[in-house]
Amino acid sequence: MSGFTPGKEVWRIRIEKQLAAFTASPEVELRFPPTLTSEERRFVHAHAPKLGLATKSQGKGADRFLTVSKPRRVVALAEDAPKLDLAPGSIAALDAHFARFPPTKAELAAA
Repeated sequence: MSGFTPGKEVWRIRIEKQLAAFTASPEVELRFPPTLTSEERRFVHAHAPKLGLATKSQGKGADRFLTVSKPRRVVALAEDAPKLDLAPGSIAALDAHFARFPPTKAELAAA
């Protein structure tokens, strides 16, 4: 990764592993200690968004620390959904489409 000091692969790999494990975990926030250097914090800020994560540095000086969080997932409730009025021809077209291409179990589970 350009812009970072050469020869520091050990901490980069450690941070990448921490972020990957966090992404796969049920946890919603990961806090890095104030002992991270400014270069390490910069790396986290650069790498975390590639995994869909948000970052925030807090504190001042030696007390500065970094938190990484997962985006909140918003679930719409059926009663919140707007009513969709379709023309009869549109309904027939959708019925034909889903008859020809039924949704998979995975698609139904994700819906």
